[in-house]
Amino acid sequence: MLFSCQSSDKSLATYNIESVASAKGTEVFQDNWDNIRENYKFPEWFQDAKFGIFIHWGIYSIPAFGTEWYARHMYMQNSNEYKYHVEKYGDPLTFGYKDFIPMFTAEKFNADEWVELFKESGAKYIVPVAEHHDGFAMYDSKVNSWNSVNMGPKKDIVGLLQKAADKRGLIFGLSTHRAENAWFYGGGMKFPSDVQDSTITLYGERLERNQVNTRFMNNFMTHTYELIDKYHPRLIWFDWTVNSPQIMPYFNKIMAHYYNTAIDWGEEVVVNTKYGYPKDVMVWDVERGKSDALKRYPWQTDTSVGKKSWSYVVDEENKTPEQIVQDLVDIVSKNGNLLLNVGPRADGSITEEQQSVLRGIGEWLKINGEAIYGTRTWVRYGEGAIKGASGAFTDSHATSYTAGDIRFTTHGNILYATSLGWTDGKILISSLDASKTKNMEIKNVSLLGSNEKIDWNYTDKGLEIQFPKNKPCEYAYSFKIELNGLAIGDASYTITPDNNLEISDYIYNHSNKPQTVALQVKNDNKVVKEEPFIIEPSVRNEYIHVLTEVSNGLCDISMQIEGLKTSAYTGLFPALNFEDNWKFHRGDDMAWTKPDVDESEWEPTAKLPQNWETHSGYDAPRVFGWYRKTINIPEEWRHLKLILPIGSIDDAGEVYLNGICIGKSGSLPPNFISSGNVPIEVELPEHAIQYGKDNILSIRIFDDRGDGGIVRGPLGPLKVGK
Repeated sequence: MLFSCQSSDKSLATYNIESVASAKGTEVFQDNWDNIRENYKFPEWFQDAKFGIFIHWGIYSIPAFGTEWYARHMYMQNSNEYKYHVEKYGDPLTFGYKDFIPMFTAEKFNADEWVELFKESGAKYIVPVAEHHDGFAMYDSKVNSWNSVNMGPKKDIVGLLQKAADKRGLIFGLSTHRAENAWFYGGGMKFPSDVQDSTITLYGERLERNQVNTRFMNNFMTHTYELIDKYHPRLIWFDWTVNSPQIMPYFNKIMAHYYNTAIDWGEEVVVNTKYGYPKDVMVWDVERGKSDALKRYPWQTDTSVGKKSWSYVVDEENKTPEQIVQDLVDIVSKNGNLLLNVGPRADGSITEEQQSVLRGIGEWLKINGEAIYGTRTWVRYGEGAIKGASGAFTDSHATSYTAGDIRFTTHGNILYATSLGWTDGKILISSLDASKTKNMEIKNVSLLGSNEKIDWNYTDKGLEIQFPKNKPCEYAYSFKIELNGLAIGDASYTITPDNNLEISDYIYNHSNKPQTVALQVKNDNKVVKEEPFIIEPSVRNEYIHVLTEVSNGLCDISMQIEGLKTSAYTGLFPALNFEDNWKFHRGDDMAWTKPDVDESEWEPTAKLPQNWETHSGYDAPRVFGWYRKTINIPEEWRHLKLILPIGSIDDAGEVYLNGICIGKSGSLPPNFISSGNVPIEVELPEHAIQYGKDNILSIRIFDDRGDGGIVRGPLGPLKVGK
């Protein structure tokens, strides 16, 4: 299909959106995950860069009220944005969002000054928003006449930033949030407003939330192909809507086309999405939060200097450089990158406070960048009592770390141990104790930025380090440890889609020679796998083994590497499936906790986790919804302490088993407190379980502002507690 959009200057841009091939005909990548997985390689530049700058700037910077979602919320009559808009600008029928455009003149915008600041911050790549949900393109578009060249600033903002980045050696990416435009202005169809004027194409399809149609998806693909063709971005960031089952087939084509086009450029590129796609076909992104574990594949946090909004708002509260640096260290230790957002004022100036924050990060990186740039992960991400918040939308508050909270990175045979707090005394790095290493020798310890001699002592309990007298920087202190020997991680497990058990562990060879490593896998102390394997010098290897024959019931799977045991899995097998066969109902009725509920009016859901707008179109704010599922718990599991991971509930919820409340996340109205999207686990108490029979698991959820439901995993499998 050749799809075109006519711009206001009557020029015509045409893209073959039915084809995944590049303009030159390259079609190595196809629009299926198996093919992409086979051919995709995570770029070295991305894994080396670690730190980038996100830029949210657009029409929404004019009202500078609420958030960058002003365009949607001003058309919701009960919202603060609607009330503010009516009071300051008038009725949305006579002064709509489009009427802000002439006010957006960007008279102080200077791309070179911006990018120079970003370079001072230590960032290695930049990602301006090319088009947000509001549908206004910040670039010279031939498929969207509502753009920054035709109106407003009368400048190609994206193009100017690209040139400035190229001039200073920063890698250029961009984001497009076009997928949300289909429904972003839908609220304006519910009362008299200018959204009901169908000639104003800025306002998209005016659909219900998270809904799309074929016409819009063709439009979305065309816009994205134009951005790829015109600006050659080495990273494209997409918002959450592309995880919709309706959009996935189109988005797979976009990914394949982009990857094929990058082959023609001779470049390796990144696609960022939040969830719904395998983590080895793109780079997984976590909004305003972090992973809780070291990840096999590269990933990214996107967050903002500002706590309230992605775009400039007049009452913004900003994070400190210390909080952001500590988050950066934690993220990099887990194989992640940090994409940090700034929100310039409407006139194109960046606030003095946000400039100061960026320069503070840059000062830290001048001293400690060796422990960040170009590093790779170790066998574990860190140690210490304080783990910090994890999961999306959890990073507004700073974590109070101590000197004993340490994060690791590596470069060749060097181990960097960054202490997130200061002490006048000593720390002990227990990850280097005799139970986690083999033939380990410490050669030297120094502190980046310090000329003082570091006193240290290595014993079977680990590496003891005395802090120097003087601080080399204000926060996060990076020790450089030169060592020789084998370091061994902690085995982990996953349940595969075909219900097998996959266990894995990391081994790092801190030497200049290949090492032959003896490995055993045991199931209930019976050896099921035994083989040596070779690990190359100065690298980390991951050993993976899939067990297809595991005894039913409680099992203990372990790995032994060079005689050192690393426990992998103590739990129940085969694992119960907690992701499928849920039913959903709108509203709120406590009778829905009971086993004998008539489920004829309950909606069968797609696979959880996902927000309920996606599977049911239920998008009203401040509403309740319920999930129910039947599970059979075998009699043989009686007397075991069963723990069920529920995942992240948005915004608050209660978990019931056979009508008995067994756990909460946040607090439901009238005393509503958001869960913060923090994953929870609940114990299944023995008195609530009907062993050998069907049990009703029900979850009551309150959604405050949208995206309600069980929105992120892990959802199961059952674990056995002690």
